Order: sequence, then structure tokens, then C-alpha cells
Amino acid sequence: MSTTGLRLPPGPPGKPIIGNALDMPTIREWETYARWAKEYGEIVYVNILGTPMVFINSRRLAYEVFEKRSSLYSDRMVSLPMLWELMGFDWSMAFQCYGIWWRRHRRAMHEKFHPTAVEGYKPVQLKHTRELLCQLLRQPEDYVKHIRHAAGAIIMEIGYGICIKTENDLYIHIAKETIRAAGEAGAPSRFFVDLLPWMKYIPEWVPGASFQTQAKIWKEYGRKITELPFQTTKAAIVRVCQGDRVTSYHHLIVLSHGSKTW
Repeated sequence: MSTTGLRLPPGPPGKPIIGNALDMPTIREWETYARWAKEYGEIVYVNILGTPMVFINSRRLAYEVFEKRSSLYSDRMVSLPMLWELMGFDWSMAFQCYGIWWRRHRRAMHEKFHPTAVEGYKPVQLKHTRELLCQLLRQPEDYVKHIRHAAGAIIMEIGYGICIKTENDLYIHIAKETIRAAGEAGAPSRFFVDLLPWMKYIPEWVPGASFQTQAKIWKEYGRKITELPFQTTKAAIVRVCQGDRVTSYHHLIVLSHGSKTW
């Protein structure tokens, strides 16, 4: 029972003090969550060192909770020390708490990516889809690489007006590592510093503080993915002002605010 007297959702039984800390997976987390869904249902409750967590394991319930009742449940966790403070990923809208900064980001996203606006991006999507099909025909065994490359190419061209290289593109490499970092650091209980925030003050050289070293590496990828494409777009503004066509979302944002703002 919870402290409010209401019944908690079902979940794996925990141990005294540590709760379900030993039950949390560190790799292939989705397989454990899927197993819990079969055993306990589409909503599962766990407690890790006093931190309660609820897992939603069905599309129906996710839509019901996060779409129909978004005003109640759309906020993020109060604290994510690994992602926010050590890695500096608080710039990402995906990890922001509800507030003024989040609303500004959402307004900007909606302005250029609402259903009518995205119609203008179809030529870019069509071009890279055709390239993807050709790559799949030539090298079907590398389908994962080709799909990831196509997705990255579409995002970079629409977002920044950058046409990436076919092989070994720097932007794609940085984006891939940044996404991997966010995925690993965002996994529940992946790092104990999220459960015990005081651990963020432990120096890097202390045994067991390898998360500090990893955070520095991932922080650099986060810096590059936010700065390098943006600087490329800023440099392209000169060409845009000389008559080139404005092709990307970032071009429009920079031009609309004026170069002095940046």
C-alpha cells in the first residue's frame, strides 16, 4: 500500500531498504520490461532505493495517460543528475521539465513542424528515401546502417540545410554517439547517481566513480551535436543573404531573430 492508502500497481517484490535495485536490468532493458508486462500487466511499479518508478507497457495505456491526460502526466522526472548536471543534456526538449523553457521549445517546434508545415519537407524525404532504396538494393545486408544514415540525412537537411556525405560523415557519427549516450544515461537505474544525487560530487579519481569519466565523454558529444551544425548554419547565413534559397528550419530561425541575437 502507498502512504496515501491507495493500492500501488503490481510489480516484482522488493527487498528491505534497496527495494528493486537488484531487479533492474543494465542491458537489453526492454526484454525485462516486456517480461514484467506479461507477468504483472500493462502498468508495473518498482521502488529503487526509495525512488518509485512506474512502467507503461502498452500502446493503449500510453496513449490514455500521456495523450488524453497529458496535463497531469507529461512532466519529466524532477532530477536527472547524470543527464542534466554531469552530461549537460538539459538542452534537450526530451529531458526538460514542464515550464517556460519547455513551452518556448514546443512553440518553436510546432511552428515549423505542424502537419501543414511538414508538407514542405516532402522533397527532402523523397530524395533520401530513393537513395535509401538504392543502398538497400546494392547492400541489403547493411540495412540497419542504411536506414540510420537516411534518417540522419533527412534530419540534418531539414533542420540545418546540411547535406551529409554518403560514408563516414562527421555529423552522423556525432549524432549516433549522442543518441546512444542519451539512451544509456536515460535508462532507469543505469547510473546510481540518479538514485543517489549526492554521488555527483564524488571526484573522478575515486574508485567506483567511472560514471564521471563517462559523463565527460558524452558531454563532449552533446556539445558537438548542438554547436557544430548550428555554426555551419550561421556561416551559411552569409550565402543566404547573397541570394541563396533559405532551405532549413535553422536558417529561418536565425534570420528571423537577426544575427546579433546569436
